[in-house]
Amino acid sequence: MAPTKPSPLKALRKQSAARNQSMATASAGSAFSRIARSNEAFKYGFKRTYDDLDGKEQEVFADPAQKRVRRAAPKKVIKRAKATPRPPPEPVVESWRPAGGDESVQGRKAGDLTDTLGLARVSTWRVEAFQSAAEALIEQKGFDFVEVTAVELEHGGESVTDVFMKFRSEIVAELVRDVIDGEMVEGRKLQARFA
Repeated sequence: MAPTKPSPLKALRKQSAARNQSMATASAGSAFSRIARSNEAFKYGFKRTYDDLDGKEQEVFADPAQKRVRRAAPKKVIKRAKATPRPPPEPVVESWRPAGGDESVQGRKAGDLTDTLGLARVSTWRVEAFQSAAEALIEQKGFDFVEVTAVELEHGGESVTDVFMKFRSEIVAELVRDVIDGEMVEGRKLQARFA
């Protein structure tokens, strides 16, 4: 039998295989080489060490069942300060409207002293209870009054009454005003003013 001549196709295939093989080899430490090594280790199931360009040895785990265990960083314990409880809100205490309303009484200036105090403007149906409570407060504080007067008015379609209390002198009225202003009578604060 005659020797076979090498076919030109075979030679071309050999050359292209050599070229492809030289192109597939990557430099050590490149991303392609690391992926190729891990694929090789996974595919064939063995463990090899490779040198990187830095000269450090790098281990590749070939066993697919053996996975790399990454330990979680220790959790930071955040100490939170305990919130101080808010104080309970102060109850809103209503005040009696001043006798004569918010304007000055009988055209008098606000700073003038008189012997009469305007205690409050009260609904007419509450006058008796208010008067007895106000008299008890004045007597409890140790003062004497001359008389209590009530002046009924029609105010905004409602019947209201201004309650006034007269004392022996302007000085006594001033002392009483300083003591009872802001005191509670019938569930509301007094706003005593000179009348």
